[in-house]
Amino acid sequence: MKQFDPRNKIRHGLNDKQIEAVLTDDSRVLVLAGAGKTATNIRIILNLVFEKNVKSSRILAVTFTKFVANEKGGHLILEAGRDNGEYQVILENRELTKDKLDQYRRQYQCKYTWVSNLTVRTFHSFSYNVLSTCGSINLDNKFKIISEKSSDKDTLSSRVADESSADIYLKTVSTLIEGRTFLLKLKRYIIEYYVDEIQKKQE
Repeated sequence: MKQFDPRNKIRHGLNDKQIEAVLTDDSRVLVLAGAGKTATNIRIILNLVFEKNVKSSRILAVTFTKFVANEKGGHLILEAGRDNGEYQVILENRELTKDKLDQYRRQYQCKYTWVSNLTVRTFHSFSYNVLSTCGSINLDNKFKIISEKSSDKDTLSSRVADESSADIYLKTVSTLIEGRTFLLKLKRYIIEYYVDEIQKKQE
C-alpha cells in the first residue's frame, strides 16, 4: 500500500487566505476566523515538519481548552495514518467512551514518532509545567490548578501569595538572566521584535 505523504495534504481543501497563513515565512501570523483555525494550524505544523524540516520536538502548539488540544492531536494522527484509516474508524465509533477515545489517541500518538514528539497543550497545562519544573528557585511549588468549580477554591484563596504576578515575573527573569545563553536569546528576541515593528511601519 502506498505510504501517505502529509506534504500532499498541506494545501488541499484550504482557501487562499488559509494557504497564505500556512506557507508564510513571517515570524508572527494572526489568523482571524470563525471556523477553519484548527485546520490552518494543523497545516502550519505539517508545513514546518515536512517542508521546512523543523524537528517536531521543537514545535509547541498551545490551545485554550483540553478538548481543542485533544482534537488537534487527533487531527495530526489522521494526517499521519491516512494510508489505512484505522484511527478514523475509531473516531466514528459512537459506542466508545471519552476515556477510551483518549486511550486510543495516546496509543496512536506513540505510533507516529513525529506526532508524539510534538508538544500540544493548553495554556494552563503548559504554564503549570513551566512553573513546576523551572520555577523552583523562586516558588515553593506548592500550588495546583483550580477551576471555578473546584472545591478547593475558597480554601486556597486565603493562602494567595503576597507577591504580585509582576513581582514573580521580575524575580524569575532576573534569575534566568544570570545564565548567558538565556540573556543572549532574550536580547535577540527583543531586537527582532523591534526590527519587525519598524519594518511594519515602513510598509
